[in-house]
Parts: sequence; C-alpha cells; structure tokens
Amino acid sequence: MQDVADALDDAIVKKLESGHAQGMDGLLALRHQIRDQAVPLDSVIGARKLAEAAGSANDTPEDNVMLQRLSVYMEIGSAVSGYFSDRITALLRDDFGLVLDVVADLARAKAALAMYPPEAEWYLSRARANMGLAGDG
Repeated sequence: MQDVADALDDAIVKKLESGHAQGMDGLLALRHQIRDQAVPLDSVIGARKLAEAAGSANDTPEDNVMLQRLSVYMEIGSAVSGYFSDRITALLRDDFGLVLDVVADLARAKAALAMYPPEAEWYLSRARANMGLAGDG
C-alpha cells in the first residue's frame, strides 16, 4: 500500500513539474484514499478509475503514458497484496514452483514499466493467470 502511495506521489510531482496541474484534485483525492486506507486498494485500481481521477482534456501524451504506467504499477501492487495474503503458506507448500513463476512475472512486470507499459501488462496478465485470476483487471 505504501509503495503504491509513493508511486502516486511521484506521479503528482511529475504532473506539477510539467506545468499541467489540471486534474490534480482527482489525483490528490485518490492519494488520500490510499494513504488513509479509506477505500480498499482493489477498488481504486485500474486504468479507468485512475483516468477518472486524473483525466483532463488538456492531458499531454506524456501525462497519459505516466497514468498508464501508474495504473499498471497499482495493479501489480494489488496482485501482490492479494496473492501473498493469508494463503501464502499453503501456496508455498503445495506448489512452490508456481509461486516462483508468479513472483518472477510480477518482478518482470514492474521492471518493464520503465520501458514499455504494454509489456508490463503482459507479464501481469501471465502472473494473474498463474494465480487463477485470469479474468481480473
């Protein structure tokens, strides 16, 4: 949760530095919801929710790429949080290899964000399929 809030803070700073402060109210409200844990992380995840929070007719292509990256980053955070919850002990005992595959794909998804967000989405999708969450996101 803290990791996602920090990434959102970075996105807010970049948006302010770019001189495009429109849409900041939505991003700030989203950040406060995450930091205050007023809304479960899963309910604020996703490109549509993030775009609604930050969307502006004046967004630049750079803003849109930043929002896409942030959205995927938040989805990775949600997947990690959901997968490594109370059932992790049973998962490690029953199928350690599968858990390692999921961890590797989530790590690759996070790394791919710096280069090409659609690649990150592909790794995230593969991790979700291994988690049994193929229809999520």
